[in-house]
Amino acid sequence: MSNFGFAEGSGYNEQGEYAGYLVTDGVDDMITSSAFQMGKDFTIVGDWKFIDNKKSGTGLVKGSSFYIYNTMIGLDLYINSGSVKNSLGGIKSINAACSDGRVYDPNWDEILANTGNVVGSGGMLEVSSNGRFDRIAFKNLAIYPRILSKDDCIKAYNYLQTLKAK
Repeated sequence: MSNFGFAEGSGYNEQGEYAGYLVTDGVDDMITSSAFQMGKDFTIVGDWKFIDNKKSGTGLVKGSSFYIYNTMIGLDLYINSGSVKNSLGGIKSINAACSDGRVYDPNWDEILANTGNVVGSGGMLEVSSNGRFDRIAFKNLAIYPRILSKDDCIKAYNYLQTLKAK
């Protein structure tokens, strides 16, 4: 994490709509992981939301495995590709995405997304980074090295909600 002011709009929120979330300010806050390998099969599960309606060209990125970008009316999602775009209107978050194209919205409704043929990636996971910034309320994220069923995605999501900082 870098550039967090840990004041209203930048840092951990204890009150309001995003209580319990780490909120990026859209100016210079970013989160980057260390580099790690990721195979073709994976599932992302988490609790995060784009706050603003804007086309930002940033969001949650694990280059070439997945890109989740904010847009004016929803989000753009790329799975195992940097060029096969899925535009998801009316939602600013997803609860889970599987590398086989199954995506679950905040109501756990299934959306079938197009995927590419990338077979893995290295590099970092970036949240609101790489010179382009966005306001994101970020609570948790887990990446599983296999494709989970919908029931397992729901179990993983519910488990993540029980975790507290130590």
